[in-house]
Amino acid sequence: MTSFVVDDLASVDPWVVRGIEIRGSAVALTDHEPPVPSRKM
Repeated sequence: MTSFVVDDLASVDPWVVRGIEIRGSAVALTDHEPPVPSRKM
């Protein structure tokens, strides 16, 4: 099971928070290049 959560502060006056959570199955792709090159640290 995998989940992806995004939280957002829509407003501070009045205080309004919102968010979304997406749950499902995921498979790591090892035979494809990433869509965006990763940053090297």
